[in-house]
Amino acid sequence: MTNSKDEKLKLLYIQCRDAYHEWLIEQGVDDSFGGIPFPGWFYDPYNIPAELLFRALYGKVNNKTTARAEFDSKLLSMVYKNDTYDRESLTARPQDLEYKNFTVCFQIYFRSKTAKVDPFKTQLTLSGIKFTWCSERAFWKIVDKVGGMNEYLQYRNKVFPKLNNEFGTYTVKAQVADLTVEEAVNKAARAFQGFMDCVNVVQSFNRQKRKLSHGPNDNNMAISDVGVFVAEEDSKVEILWSNIRRHSLPSESLNSLDIGKERLYKVLIRAFQDNNSVVAERLKYTVMEFASALSAEDPNLGLLGFWRCLEIATRKANQQTRKEEEILNIFKNYHPEEKYWRQQGSLIKEVRNTYVHQGVSSVKDTPDYYLNWSKQYAEAAIRILIWLYSNRAIWKNNDDIDIFFDHYSQSSHKLELAGKVLRGRSVRVA
Repeated sequence: MTNSKDEKLKLLYIQCRDAYHEWLIEQGVDDSFGGIPFPGWFYDPYNIPAELLFRALYGKVNNKTTARAEFDSKLLSMVYKNDTYDRESLTARPQDLEYKNFTVCFQIYFRSKTAKVDPFKTQLTLSGIKFTWCSERAFWKIVDKVGGMNEYLQYRNKVFPKLNNEFGTYTVKAQVADLTVEEAVNKAARAFQGFMDCVNVVQSFNRQKRKLSHGPNDNNMAISDVGVFVAEEDSKVEILWSNIRRHSLPSESLNSLDIGKERLYKVLIRAFQDNNSVVAERLKYTVMEFASALSAEDPNLGLLGFWRCLEIATRKANQQTRKEEEILNIFKNYHPEEKYWRQQGSLIKEVRNTYVHQGVSSVKDTPDYYLNWSKQYAEAAIRILIWLYSNRAIWKNNDDIDIFFDHYSQSSHKLELAGKVLRGRSVRVA
């Protein structure tokens, strides 16, 4: 009996094969120079069934970019040769992958209130990658190998605000082993973004934020990369750049942290370096969402981002998002003795829902404090997760975290009674 799932996968493969050969005919591709012609990522008749086939065969993978590149290579080879569908060939992972060592350099921008604030002391390790400072002279020497300063600055000015001088720019260097230069750069960029998110979140804690209604939002970040990367492998140098355009410079001056913020910074960095804790993972995603909300050019999207922090922090073990009222009841109890805090949460939910359902704020010219109120609730989410992370020996897995948030919304009186029930259960009365 033929497996219906296999039949569906076979049909997807046939769709890829037929679309590919139709593309070859339309393009009149000359393959006399060797290699297999690639239709490009925007040829949907081929790429849509290819993506469906990849997802069905590979499911969840740790490194999707690399796995997809391997899959595309095998699929293209099969359809180009007009082979019949072979599941085993498409899912076989190569045993001897040739990893290359890349030196990835990129500039970051921040203004310092002192002569120079060192955001990380000499070296920082994230996701197994060691980041160090790179001298200005060494950086421009590498750039000279691939077109020189003017060409580099042309790329930088496309994705980052044009700078009148190089004050405030510093260069970071990383050694990355990977299959391709694109994946090496992506890996370094993702890892270092975590560090910048931590800095930006810590700098913004307990600070008021503007603004909600008029024009683009002030950029309350303190540190940012410029979006252009220079990668060197042996004698080959390439420039790669982000497809995200940043329109304004970080507006916060980076300064030395007070004792409280220094502790916050250290625990966030520790969480980003921790790959073995479910609380650390949840804290990472909440911090990333918080940092994204800070830098959102549309302040209403920033407001939604702060609400997303509440959803991520309290999500259930089955990855389901809790209901709005349930989330609100959890965070209303962060300051149970303060009535205004509970009322503040209700106002946040109202503005958030109106924007989601109508695409506009609930009140014309909504004041700045709505954004600040949302930010304060998001800060509470990070503080609660930090407490859970500090007590991760107790809250070990997502089921434990479910129990924590299920009970966090209860009143102090109910929790006290529940504790007495637990103690009473172990007492023999007869």
